[in-house]
Amino acid sequence: MRFSETTQAFYDEAFEDNAAVDDIPADVREITMEQYQDFYSAINSASRVYVDKDRFVISTPRPSALCEWDEGNKAWFMSDAAKAQQQAQDTANAERQRQTLTDEATQKISLLQTKVMIGRSLLDSEKQTLNTWLDYIDQLNLINVSAAENISWPRKPV
Repeated sequence: MRFSETTQAFYDEAFEDNAAVDDIPADVREITMEQYQDFYSAINSASRVYVDKDRFVISTPRPSALCEWDEGNKAWFMSDAAKAQQQAQDTANAERQRQTLTDEATQKISLLQTKVMIGRSLLDSEKQTLNTWLDYIDQLNLINVSAAENISWPRKPV
């Protein structure tokens, strides 16, 4: 079995016989079956196999789909455009999370709000519950979702 760092692909012994001229990458190297199994598993786990000081090394798994492989540094990196895209995704996810939590809180207090709207009196425990959930919604609304990776979500009332 053979492996190419450039293509991150395997080539069996018959490949050379079946390949067109100059189809085989220049960096194809012979590997053992154990290396084949390790590399196959690594590549399927979004890792990269590369050569360092004439030996094969398996990278850490790709941190996210937005990361690219830096061939020179032999490491994953995220471009500025990818970082901006990641920030936008994180912010959108945080906004969705806030909306989900707000919807859940609103559902918890809807019956109590209906009672108040039609002029019925609330028990002291119901007033406390309503105020606790309203305070929770206020806390959710104060969250800066653009700081998505550092959000500390408030604890839900019991």
